[in-house]
Amino acid sequence: MKYPDFFIVGAMKSATTSVYQALAQHPQLYLSPIKEPNYFCNDIIQTRIQQQDSWNYIPTIEAYLALFNQANSTQKCGEASVSYLLSHIAAEKIYQANPQAKIIMILRNPIQRAYSHYQMACAFGIETESFSSAIRRPIIQYPYMIYQHWNLYLMAGLYYAAVKRYLDYFPAQQVSIIFYDQLQKQFQQILFNICHQLEVSPELLPNSIPFSMTAKQARFSYLNRYLYQSGIKKSLSVYLPRSWINFFKNYYYQPIHSPQISITDQHFLQQFFADDILNLSQLLNTDLTDWLRDSI
Repeated sequence: MKYPDFFIVGAMKSATTSVYQALAQHPQLYLSPIKEPNYFCNDIIQTRIQQQDSWNYIPTIEAYLALFNQANSTQKCGEASVSYLLSHIAAEKIYQANPQAKIIMILRNPIQRAYSHYQMACAFGIETESFSSAIRRPIIQYPYMIYQHWNLYLMAGLYYAAVKRYLDYFPAQQVSIIFYDQLQKQFQQILFNICHQLEVSPELLPNSIPFSMTAKQARFSYLNRYLYQSGIKKSLSVYLPRSWINFFKNYYYQPIHSPQISITDQHFLQQFFADDILNLSQLLNTDLTDWLRDSI
């Protein structure tokens, strides 16, 4: 069994799940049944294990390649692990496994991404402080405890070094960089573009695939926190039929009103991300300074 042909590597809270689910419906593609197997990022894995966090991790090559056993000989295989963008070693490891692999990354305004990440942590019941307090917690540099949620609100939005790692290993034509705002407005067209990159027929995608990034909150936050940290939620997601999972999700989670980020917090985040955004703009030869404007 060979390694996957393509990887969706991030960023977190940038609609990677929507893209993963859409591509999984293409008959010429086979996506790992486990989203985020995280096989290539054991530099981050160790901190998650030390924290006893509930998280997917496929530790051996045999178990990893077995994820793709059900693919037929004509399908191209892929997986999605958003930690691969944050990891300092995943790009090199993926290149060593398959130098011809196609890389798909989705980049979102890091300020919006941080707030969306905070909302997810609240929905999981693992964040209890205000957004203003959460983004001002100390930052511990890589690799120490990098995957604590309070650290990730900021760290997962520093794209420059992460993107550069992939461009240092893979030719530009193998790396598809998609911006979240474009994906949100032209979801079907970008899926078509991805199909062209993967050399499969875009016409075989379903005619209309919805794009969904609605913020939701658990009805019972303390129960949700227990289910998440104990690993029960992960186990249920593996063993329950998808129809049951969707049914319970509709009851268990409810849409939440998303207040705007305060001007003070917005300015704090703009200052934090400014240099990284400018460096990324230069690297990609793309003006991303809109990310630094008061647009949230």
